[in-house]
Amino acid sequence: MNEITLLESLSQINRAAYQSSLVQAQKQRDRILENSVKVLNYDSVTTNYNVKNTAGQIFSARPISNGVFAIGNQVSLVAPIGGIPIIDAMPR
Repeated sequence: MNEITLLESLSQINRAAYQSSLVQAQKQRDRILENSVKVLNYDSVTTNYNVKNTAGQIFSARPISNGVFAIGNQVSLVAPIGGIPIIDAMPR
């Protein structure tokens, strides 16, 4: 009986470690999509900002800040897979 409980607890520990490794791998993939960008202008039609990264790519990004971004500000951009890029003045 004691061996069975030991095997069950070992199985639960292994399962938790595997789940933790999956979560860490997903977080690393998500962090790859973070970038520092420069604000180009504001589009009042879409209420998004146009921003440019260091490679010259231009994105239309949704702000998640209470304030207003000035042209030329450096902000943090997060581009979720399959979603609208998000900019924030506070670094992550």
